[in-house]
Amino acid sequence: MNIFSDIKDKALSVALKAFLTAVIGKYVHSHDLTIDSDRRSIYIMLFLKGESTKLEIEIGGYDFIQENGKTYFTFNSISASRDWLDSMAQDHFLRRRFEVPEKYVSVITKVL
Repeated sequence: MNIFSDIKDKALSVALKAFLTAVIGKYVHSHDLTIDSDRRSIYIMLFLKGESTKLEIEIGGYDFIQENGKTYFTFNSISASRDWLDSMAQDHFLRRRFEVPEKYVSVITKVL
């Protein structure tokens, strides 16, 4: 990994952490997110409210696609440290496109 990749990963991490906080902030008391753009992977660690053990999620083969003026997030693999969540993610989220809210698109497009 080079210095440019490090800067790019950190900038993208900030945008995705803000998005993650907006979506699930009321359900967690702590979370962290690490991006490795060379491997096209995202590692998420969460501490859910009311639970004492961490939840880990790894997303692989991610990509951002721009189409018809919109930006979408996709990924080819996902795994979770909880069996039930891992199964649900495989069944419902794998290889789907998720629209990125407009307020986060500018950060993403600047670092891609």
